[in-house]
Amino acid sequence: MNDDLFMTRAEMKARAKDRLNHPGVRLKLALALILPVVIMLILNIVVGMGLKQVMDQVTSLSDADFINRVQQATMDTQKKSLFANLLTFYFFTGVSLTTLDVVRNPDRPLRVFDIMFKLFNSTYFFSMLIMYVLVTLIVGVGSAFFYVPGIIFGLGLRLVYFLLYDARQRGDNRGAFTIMGDSWRLMRGYKADLLVMYLSFIPWYLLSALTLGLAELYVTPYIQATIAVFYEQVRIRYAADNPDSDAADGPREGQNHMDD
Repeated sequence: MNDDLFMTRAEMKARAKDRLNHPGVRLKLALALILPVVIMLILNIVVGMGLKQVMDQVTSLSDADFINRVQQATMDTQKKSLFANLLTFYFFTGVSLTTLDVVRNPDRPLRVFDIMFKLFNSTYFFSMLIMYVLVTLIVGVGSAFFYVPGIIFGLGLRLVYFLLYDARQRGDNRGAFTIMGDSWRLMRGYKADLLVMYLSFIPWYLLSALTLGLAELYVTPYIQATIAVFYEQVRIRYAADNPDSDAADGPREGQNHMDD
């Protein structure tokens, strides 16, 4: 594993591409993303139509009525966004964790349905929900202070879903705060590396925006696979430097990551 301990950013991206290029992998991941991408597109259309209706009635509404309509439209949008964000979180995270499986074993069998609903079971659903709420709150509070603390918190907690996934795969029921602490320890000294990694994807983010999210079908598996490789690098390095710690434990030896 020595060659895995010193991969550059370019090598991590190359490893991700290599894994995605195995027969059927990229296609099945893209198909699993169609539903969340459609949800995002529909939400954007609905929000746009709602705002257009309000703007069309500007001349016929009093100032007070206009303000009330805008507030109501904003509340409706927030409710729809919350529901859509939660749904897409489960779908996108399912794809993200599947890329981790693929990085470790590119020849493992994949089924689109299993990828899409990977987290919709008792093993992961509530644990992931609790983690999502906690991370969102922590990053949100940090972002309220000139954004920088939020960015730091987000980078430090970026590995929580991978760590939670590996823990549950091992039958380890450690809590959300323990896993967040593990992520923070693993990311010590690597936050800047991950930030630069994300910045290197800016052209891909722009492509997704220009295509109204359609490019996500290609971009998301690539980015998530690269982050999965990054996670494996950090985990392996931490385990090598801290052999007595269980913070970076991966799957059980010989486990094939097939869900029950």
